[in-house]
Amino acid sequence: LIRMQKGDTSGAIEDFSCALQLDPRLTSAYTNRGMAKHDAGDLGGAIEDLTTAIQLDPKSAIAYCNRGTVRHDAGDLEGAIEDTSRALQLDPKSAVYHNNRGVYRLNLGDLGGAIEDLTAAIQLDPKSAEAYGNRGNAKNQKGDLGGAIEDLTTAVQLDPQSADAF
Repeated sequence: LIRMQKGDTSGAIEDFSCALQLDPRLTSAYTNRGMAKHDAGDLGGAIEDLTTAIQLDPKSAIAYCNRGTVRHDAGDLEGAIEDTSRALQLDPKSAVYHNNRGVYRLNLGDLGGAIEDLTAAIQLDPKSAEAYGNRGNAKNQKGDLGGAIEDLTTAVQLDPQSADAF
């Protein structure tokens, strides 16, 4: 994990592969290697590892969430929503999962669903500048300019470095 945090994705992939040689059923190694592959641009390899993690532990909300992220980045928005919905079934109190699904719904054009998810994310984590910014963008696209300005202002107040809110 340290190599991954330092941006050494190839070293991280190597470390997780070594861990899997020692224990081929280590779900966290598949999940982490999947995200390292994602960061390295190997989306197919990432999906493969995350699918293996899910097969080994079908109750791993993080594996579903991460596969949703990879599917989103691969352009499979419906698959991303499906995986993130499963993660939310397993962990309904995750503000991150609500935020992610809200973004995927926004990108798919489901503005009502996006606002619903992003509102849930804000209720679970009222200090999430990201969720306020995303909801502000959804409200803007829906034509609710007053609501958009309110949410984007809150996002900037919570995180003045948040360029997305501008």
